Amino acid sequence: MSGGLTIAQRAALREALAPFADRIEQVLLYGSRARGDHRPGSDVDLLILGNLDAAALLAVAAAIEASDLSVHADVTLPPPPDSPLASVVAREAVPLFDRADLIG
Repeated sequence: MSGGLTIAQRAALREALAPFADRIEQVLLYGSRARGDHRPGSDVDLLILGNLDAAALLAVAAAIEASDLSVHADVTLPPPPDSPLASVVAREAVPLFDRADLIG
């Protein structure tokens, strides 16, 4: 398991995100799976960096929901710098994919 995700979970996410690769620069994992203190049913917290608006983010979330991930995923865009989520992401986030990973 790498970054709190199994190989199958990483593959499911990559497959779900690949159609959006032209709009995604990087995908960061944060939360319990990034910290390494997740439990079997813990959700997957993803921060998507790139050129996505709210509608595109909803499409990404729907693609992940329809995937074989097997757990719920919370997908967000970068929060305002002074928000509590921004400090959590700054502390915990680890790179999961970049555009090249999603294309190749």
